[in-house]
Amino acid sequence: MLISKILTLFTFSIEDTRFFYTDAGFFTESGVMRTAIGGLWGFYSMFIVMDSIKKVPSDSNLYIDAFDRQLIGALREDGRQSLANLGTAIGLSGDSVKDRLDRLTNLGILKVTCTVDPKVLGYSSITLIGIKVTGPAEDIAEELAKVTEFDFVACTAGEFDIIAEVVCTSEVHLLQILDSHVRARSDVASIVAFSYLQVLKFSPGHNKNQNSWATSDPPKLDGVDLLIIQELQQDGRLSYQELAERIGHPYQTTRRRARALLEEGVIHPEVLINRLVEGTAVIAGVNLRTTGPITDIARALAKVAEVEVAVLTTGSFDLMLEVACRDREHLAQLVGETLPAIPGVVSTETNIYLRVVKLPQSWLGLVRQL
Repeated sequence: MLISKILTLFTFSIEDTRFFYTDAGFFTESGVMRTAIGGLWGFYSMFIVMDSIKKVPSDSNLYIDAFDRQLIGALREDGRQSLANLGTAIGLSGDSVKDRLDRLTNLGILKVTCTVDPKVLGYSSITLIGIKVTGPAEDIAEELAKVTEFDFVACTAGEFDIIAEVVCTSEVHLLQILDSHVRARSDVASIVAFSYLQVLKFSPGHNKNQNSWATSDPPKLDGVDLLIIQELQQDGRLSYQELAERIGHPYQTTRRRARALLEEGVIHPEVLINRLVEGTAVIAGVNLRTTGPITDIARALAKVAEVEVAVLTTGSFDLMLEVACRDREHLAQLVGETLPAIPGVVSTETNIYLRVVKLPQSWLGLVRQL
């Protein structure tokens, strides 16, 4: 049965499902036809192809309620604890916790990952790129987010339409990624690349976990270890059984290796939150031009609570910051008074994050002592 056009009369929602009442009956956003019979909902096991109803993320789903906040708090204590333990902690069943985790993850509100020193994975180049576009910024950002090397993508208001962080194994690798995925696009007007020379502060979300291998070589890992790390970066809550199935190795081997990586601190579970959705902060990138010794400026920036990331870069700016403020008035005070008051800061340029399309990967060991 094929319906090419259906007149939608009105819509309504029950929990997380939106229903469309049409001249042909009731439909959900996914196209499942439903009808009311004797006051009970009957379900037809068929999907209707319709070009008048499309499944798109709804802004009404982008919210965090009291239970979600409790769940996030419990995950921050231990991101790999069981659904049953999480349910006990917040007063919900394990199934309800799973449903909430799936919703928060699928909508890009939350990600449970495992952080690792990028050198362990062979990454030697981290670069922030500012992109000016001629087409829809969100569409372009969503396509860039699918590329593994882009570990953070956001739409912004300011000098750039999109900013993205790229992690690569070499400068040649970086050039290939920028040429093939950015410069080759007809809807990209221009890009500017700011390569990281030194990370001076790295505590996104006020994460204090900045362990470093700066005083020693990274641990020696083999192919199995790297497969485990890569999978846990994508989903830090994978069970040992799921992990074994994904990497194609025996359960006992996988469990032993994964536990060793976690217990030795090579990787660390972490919860990433889209604070723009959570509504707890205004996030912005602030670029600084400076004069004088960077060391003194860096030490002053490290004491500013709103500055969560500070990086010494190449390009037209000396330092690039990521800051978190209560609201725009707070941000205005930061960029208009607090930062210019630091000796050596000459000027600032601000890009406010409008939408975080891809939550940033958190990295261990980035901060090196000056």
